[in-house]
Amino acid sequence: MSIARRRWPAVKQFWFDEPITTRGVDVAYFRQRSNAPVGSTFRTFDTLLVDLTGTEEDIQERFNKETRYEIRRAHTKDALTYMPVSRPDKSLILVFHAFYCLFLKNKGIEDAVDIEYLITAANAGCLHLTSIQWQGEVLVWHSFIASDHRACLLHSASLLPGAESSLKSLISRANRYHHWLDMQYFKGQGVQTYDLGGVYQPKDAQGQPRNNPFKASFGGTRVTEYYGEMACSNLGRFYLWIRSIKKKLSPSLSR
Repeated sequence: MSIARRRWPAVKQFWFDEPITTRGVDVAYFRQRSNAPVGSTFRTFDTLLVDLTGTEEDIQERFNKETRYEIRRAHTKDALTYMPVSRPDKSLILVFHAFYCLFLKNKGIEDAVDIEYLITAANAGCLHLTSIQWQGEVLVWHSFIASDHRACLLHSASLLPGAESSLKSLISRANRYHHWLDMQYFKGQGVQTYDLGGVYQPKDAQGQPRNNPFKASFGGTRVTEYYGEMACSNLGRFYLWIRSIKKKLSPSLSR
């Protein structure tokens, strides 16, 4: 599975352990591979993988007690509506983008979502957007990059600031329920692995890394993977050299 990032030089992004084809490619970006390609520049990335190959009961059995309870309550009492969309069109991507930018603003995070990347991924058939709605209002959005065998969470957003306590509890349940419905959705499409999109590494009392508590509640297996880049031609090597110079001068120019 590859996503074209630019035409000249030819830059493609390859996800998971799909073969990296270098013909007609100047620079290959790779994301979440089990091994870094020889000659590449890479960094490690920790994530949690949930196995979807068993029954739904098998999958939920690995969730912790609180998560199973929250999912049951959301399913039976909260009247939530789940809306998955594969290959979303530009108008829906813009709706998601506006919601996510507001989510970042409410958290005081200065960041930007690359909307052109989302549109390109959708055109490549790799992007999925899913939402949970309550009384006609979206409570939570998720975005995913998905191949035939693996779905990876890219973004998760909800609007909590200013909400009443009861609504905050509802959104918390909706978020857990959302992940469960996403797992069912992708499992129904033959996907075997649900990737929770990375975990930060808080430290325990002994200074050892531990899992993100929310994501760990779904019982995934923690793995260390690789992402980075490699030149596939002389033009690609020149492009990466120029980009490294720009990055030293100003990180904002490195894209």
